[in-house]
Amino acid sequence: TSEGCNIFEHLSKADVRKVTQTMIDVILATDMAGHAGLCEKLSEALELRQKEQTEISRDLVLKMLIKTADLSNTVKPFDISRQWAICVTEEFFNQGDLEKAEGLEVLPMYDREKSTELAKGQLGFIDFVAKKHMTMMSQVHSGLEWLLENVTSNRDTWNSTVSPH
Repeated sequence: TSEGCNIFEHLSKADVRKVTQTMIDVILATDMAGHAGLCEKLSEALELRQKEQTEISRDLVLKMLIKTADLSNTVKPFDISRQWAICVTEEFFNQGDLEKAEGLEVLPMYDREKSTELAKGQLGFIDFVAKKHMTMMSQVHSGLEWLLENVTSNRDTWNSTVSPH
């Protein structure tokens, strides 16, 4: 490393290993395959904290905070959130196009021919993923209540744009 740029220079080798492993675990926590399990762990921890006044594990809080950052497009001001939704949806469609070209089965949300309305997709994502997550995070710390307020506001705005059919 460059002189003076090693942020770990004053840590022991054991501490560097622990910090490195924590960073890896936190980054891997952003994988949506494990989302439900982490939410269940946090829900249990919140319930236990309320009953027995116990603290929530620091590792679990770190994982959920990075997931909050990963889902943060749903809590940004609506105009910004909408732009992010467009970009993410296009990324999904591009992935679906590649999978289709390879003859693979494509998830409906990755198929531009099947998932045609942005607002409905965002409502589904907010209802099944983001709102539950932000609700729990607002219970982790009262300073995070704005997450739930913003995701709820954005959900209402998306709902007002859905084509009536």
